[in-house]
Amino acid sequence: MRRLGKSEDDGDDEPDDRDPRRQLAGIASAALHWTPRQFWSSTPAEFWSAVEAWKKMNTAKAD
Repeated sequence: MRRLGKSEDDGDDEPDDRDPRRQLAGIASAALHWTPRQFWSSTPAEFWSAVEAWKKMNTAKAD
């Protein structure tokens, strides 16, 4: 298991799906269509603002 803040190049090539960085990077890539550079250079506030906007745009309105 990886520690947060540890280098990705630590010799452990086994993915850990519980790693929050992987989960957030996956959201940025799949839902927001961000490149890795866009994700890693964004602030947490920018990321979550984009996620909230995506949710509003992709959630059906209740009548």
